[in-house]
Amino acid sequence: MIRKARLEDFDGIHKVFLEVHKFHLENAPHIFKDVDPVSLDEYMEMLEDENRFIIVSDNNGIDGFLDATIKEKNSKTTGYKKQMFIEHLGVLKSTQKSGVGGALMEKAEKYAKEIGCTIITLDVWGFNHNAIGFYEHIGFDERTKKMHKFI
Repeated sequence: MIRKARLEDFDGIHKVFLEVHKFHLENAPHIFKDVDPVSLDEYMEMLEDENRFIIVSDNNGIDGFLDATIKEKNSKTTGYKKQMFIEHLGVLKSTQKSGVGGALMEKAEKYAKEIGCTIITLDVWGFNHNAIGFYEHIGFDERTKKMHKFI
């Protein structure tokens, strides 16, 4: 069942956050720090933010979540755009490839259309080949490429 996140979901969402953060830390220790990725206070702030859209997959416990921010941007060169930016999409490794991520993204897209968004954007790390494949499978394509150089 996909539903809006609640305060009492923190422990389940935190478990997913920790698993995803561990994956990132293992694959890019030069970028990520070994810290708790989200505190209860931070989660409460996310829930209270009126521009945040947070949903969970609750199948006998939280097995995934999606956190998005709604942004309005008026650009002279690209025109007015209301967009949904996916901040986090996390699914427990044990339930990946079971439809949880797709169901979360489908619900987010439906909501984005309802509120007048014209685009959904997200960032994904280049080493996360499974996530890249998933996003491409559900219709996302690469529009820009972020580049960096450590000095």
